[in-house]
Amino acid sequence: MQTGTYSERLLGRLRRVTSSGDFIPEIDGLRFFAIALVVLLHAVRLYELDSAADLSGNLPADIALHGGVGVRLFFVISGFILVLPFARNYLKDGKPVSLKKYYLRRLTRLEPPYIIAMTMWLMVAVLIKHKPFLESLPHYISGITYSHFFFYLRPNDLFFASWSLEIEAQFYVLAPFLALVFAIGNSRTRRTAMVSAIFVSCLPQLFLSERVRGLLWFTLPAQLPLFLTGFLLAEAYLAGWHRAARGRALYFDAVASFAFLGILLLFKFNLNQCWDMLFLAALVFLFYMSCFNGVCWNAVVRNKWIVTIGGMCYSIYLFHRVVLYFFSEFVITRIRLPGPLYLDASIKICSMLLITAAAGALIFMIVEKPFMRRDWHLQLFNKVKQACAAQVD
Repeated sequence: MQTGTYSERLLGRLRRVTSSGDFIPEIDGLRFFAIALVVLLHAVRLYELDSAADLSGNLPADIALHGGVGVRLFFVISGFILVLPFARNYLKDGKPVSLKKYYLRRLTRLEPPYIIAMTMWLMVAVLIKHKPFLESLPHYISGITYSHFFFYLRPNDLFFASWSLEIEAQFYVLAPFLALVFAIGNSRTRRTAMVSAIFVSCLPQLFLSERVRGLLWFTLPAQLPLFLTGFLLAEAYLAGWHRAARGRALYFDAVASFAFLGILLLFKFNLNQCWDMLFLAALVFLFYMSCFNGVCWNAVVRNKWIVTIGGMCYSIYLFHRVVLYFFSEFVITRIRLPGPLYLDASIKICSMLLITAAAGALIFMIVEKPFMRRDWHLQLFNKVKQACAAQVD
């Protein structure tokens, strides 16, 4: 009983604040799988690097080493979350979305933790990696303004993973205008337009050279099909497809399992980026929709711990690599467990995942959660104003 009470209290402290009140637990559950794949990728890479081990040729390790697909899962979720209020306004006569509040919310909610993370990576570069401050400063400035790729045509040297956040920021700007597709009254025409847009946005990959495709990979046009898949998911959600007949629920569990396995193994087929993107978009759509409808999968993505960790994914994404780095420095490089390599790798990688989740929870409480309240900047301004007035008096 006490354990349950403590557990509930802990979950309450770690639960993210939703200013709109429109909380969909399945989405945070799906975020868990996306961030887990990303962290697993970096944990395995770091293990290989610091232990001089080669895990390639082992299917679980190969799947982990292609965990970058987790970033692409995030793009679909972002497309869904950002367009949902606009879609609800067009399709359900919901509350009109204020663009001023929309953009201000993106700025006050996401920018402060990102600036803190970029500042940390600047300090790592200067103090630990001994890079010149003046050489690193331009990367820092272009990073916090989400413009690094425009100036350097490559991901940020300070924080490589910020390439996806730059794409997300660009999509935030365009989302309200892309959401006009929901103004199309006829549902069949609207859905056909969305599917066609996903297909057409993939086609340029067929005609570009490998070098150009590699360069454009870090840009919004290359990842746009996944965001648009999020639009299609919002269409399905508002149409009530997530409330399918319960008699078909076990069928959806089978579809979700098949789709998730397909997402993990898609890299095995070595497809052209166009077909890879189309297949991934279809598999992610099937997986996400089936998680809403299934019995077992829905129970998994609605599990309180999975939902809570998924809700902390932004903090984990921003800071997990530095947590892994210090764990590696003090554990992987100094301790070699007796027994076969796979046992050493399994124990250390699982330890890295658990420590990253624990550290992510602490970072979330300190760095991210304070900025989740919609009016935090107004409260801060009032406090500063009162302090200045007190000084004058």
